[in-house]
This record gives sequence, C-alpha cells and structure tokens, in this order.
Amino acid sequence: MDLFLFWLIFAALSRFFGPIESYLLLKFMTNEEQLSLFDRSNFSSPAAPATSASMSPESRRREPSATRTTPETSIALRARYAIEQLIAQIQSEAERTSFPIDEPVYQAANLKPTQPILYAGNLASQLCFFGRDLGKDEVHARQPLYGAAGRLVRQGVYRAVYHQESSQNEELLAVCDHVLLTNTVPYKPPGNKAYLAGVKNRFRPFIERLLVIHWQGNQIITLGTEACKWFIPYGAKREVTGFFQRDERYTASLQVTLKAVDNLRQPHEKQVTLLPLPHPSPLNEKYYAKFPEMLQQRLGKIFP
Repeated sequence: MDLFLFWLIFAALSRFFGPIESYLLLKFMTNEEQLSLFDRSNFSSPAAPATSASMSPESRRREPSATRTTPETSIALRARYAIEQLIAQIQSEAERTSFPIDEPVYQAANLKPTQPILYAGNLASQLCFFGRDLGKDEVHARQPLYGAAGRLVRQGVYRAVYHQESSQNEELLAVCDHVLLTNTVPYKPPGNKAYLAGVKNRFRPFIERLLVIHWQGNQIITLGTEACKWFIPYGAKREVTGFFQRDERYTASLQVTLKAVDNLRQPHEKQVTLLPLPHPSPLNEKYYAKFPEMLQQRLGKIFP
C-alpha cells in the first residue's frame, strides 16, 4: 500500500497501542484490511486520497468515514495482535531448544520448520476439532486437518451445515467459518509418529491459551486416542482415562475444566465438553468406514 497511507494508519493505531504493537498489527494485516481500517478511521493529520490502484473496488465506491476507530475495531485489532503474539511465542519456544521436526517436509513446503501451524478456522465458533499433530498435507496447506483424515472431517461438517455433499477443496474451505481446527502440538513429527509426552507438555501452555483465552467455544471433538488423552490433566483423577475406556465413549460426552495462564500470569479457566471420536485415518481399519456416520451423529446435535 502507499507508504504515506501506511504511516497515517500507524499514527492512528498508536493512539490505542504502543508503537511496536501498532507495527506488528499492520505487518500481519493484508492491504485490504489496512484500507478497510482507513475507511473507518479519522486521522488527526490531513490524509492524501488513496489512488484507485491502491484501493479495492468496494473502497473506491466509498469515501472515508468521518468517525473515529470504533470500539469494535479496537477489540478486533487487539484480538488479532494477541493471537499473532501467541504464534510468535510458540516459535520462540520451538527455537529455544531443538525437538524432533520433520524438516524435509517443511523445506519442500518452503516453510521454516519452527513456524507453528497453530489453527485454522473461526475463533468465535462453538465447536473445535482437536487432532494429534500435523501431517505432510497440513504443512503444505499451512492448516490442520487438511489431508485424507481432515477431508473426512471437513466433508462431514459441510454436510451437517449445508445439508448437501461436497468434495471440492474450494467449497470445503467454507467449513472453517463454522469450526476451529487445531492439534496437541502445532508441528509435524518425523515419520508421522506421535510426539512424546515431553514435547506435548512443552507446548501445552500455548494450546491451553488458544482454547481458553482466544477460542470462544466450549465443545471439542477429539480425534483419536492421543488427542483425547491430552485432556487427562483437566479432569478428576483417572476420569478421562476411565471415560475413554468405556464402550460408549464415541457417543457419550465428558465435561472437563481447562486452565491457562496469560502473558501477565493471570489464571483463566473454562469448562468444555469433550466429544471423542476415533481418528479418521485410512489406516484405522476398525473405524475408518464407520467414521462418517459417527461424525454425523455428533454433528447432528451441534448443527441441527
């Protein structure tokens, strides 16, 4: 975008945030988002009109509003900065001490191995799908649950929300408006083997913050044994383990209380409902063929 316009927006944001925070917000915003903010803001210094080349078609049809940045805009920007800060903290932790990462897959995807792929979807949604960790397809797509197993999940959600079938990637992307997709660890392990408990616990505080502080929902469909057992610390002694051993674990639900600590060391907690399902991997011979029906039974109560 135009450099002069960039600094005008930077000056406006600095009224609400510090200079570093304002710069980071602009860095992570797209040109369209920056221009949208410009349309809704009133700057103290005269602003040169943006050229038609630097504005979206919608922006060219409108004149800048005379109102100041709204409280809603300020809240949205703070939320965006906070989640980007969380992602940066995860990467900083990953670079602090080495741990197993499938580096060749990241190199093939032109992605730095320590760059976390934390989540995809809508933080305001009520439902979260919680998987084990990333696969090759997820690294290339830069979002969780994008491979063969993820396609089954997305197709099921699409069917439940839109009441029709779809296998087109472009259409299945619409699922991200209705759910949150994340994993126990935001990295891909070598050989597609599950991360050991030490790695999971190392990144646990960040996943806790995502689920408790940033995500607004309270229903979690866990996919597979490893994903479900990640929640053991949040139930009573042996509660989660005992629940997962029950025959009706894939139709029943369990409430646990998640806990997290924010950047100011303030505690937060949230009660969530766990809705376990088997992992939808093609290698899961026992449940793979049954998974779509099992998923629809879960989703039918969430998206009636």
